[in-house]
Amino acid sequence: MNPSGSRNRSNQATRVTRAYRKIDRLLGGDEPPTRTQEFAARRPAFIGLCAGLVTLAACLLLSLGGDDSGATSVAYSLLFGALMGGLFTAVCFAERKRQARLNRTE
Repeated sequence: MNPSGSRNRSNQATRVTRAYRKIDRLLGGDEPPTRTQEFAARRPAFIGLCAGLVTLAACLLLSLGGDDSGATSVAYSLLFGALMGGLFTAVCFAERKRQARLNRTE
């Protein structure tokens, strides 16, 4: 195993983290969170579940009038609802981490 290889990966990860935080600061990431952001950071699973269910319901309603077979449209609706719920949950967890970082630096 190359000892300098792990050091290079470590340096690359550090550079990526610094670049991410710089972009975050430019977009207002150092501002205190709003009430909505605090709510989302406290309840990421709830937000993800609600977003997934709303997306699922919208997809199912849109697929009712289509000529697709019922099983595939339901499967696609379930998949899309799960993906949107997971995406919203991930964003809420990222907001939770941002708020924790803000609290550490204050």
